[in-house]
Amino acid sequence: MYRLRFPKARLSHWAARYPAAEDDAILRLAAPARKRGYLTKAELMALGDWKTPRSRPHRLKNSEELVRETTRIAFAARSEELKIGVLRILDGVEWPTASVTNVTKM
Repeated sequence: MYRLRFPKARLSHWAARYPAAEDDAILRLAAPARKRGYLTKAELMALGDWKTPRSRPHRLKNSEELVRETTRIAFAARSEELKIGVLRILDGVEWPTASVTNVTKM
């Protein structure tokens, strides 16, 4: 279990720093992936650019086939540890980017 590193009363302050319009765009991007059961490389790139743009050159190294297969496994997994762990196989995907792919399971 993870704990907040700041007082719970400050949660709304930090949440307000992230525009909801961008979140909506990410959720719309996730809908087709949710339906088909995997991300395309273009979708992974968009999610990664939204979350951690500096890793883009690394994410570009992944093949379309590897992105699809890896995300298919992650989306089917029940364990959060497995979901995150398998996504981290991809170049340029660490905790921040791997965690954002969970929007596809909402």
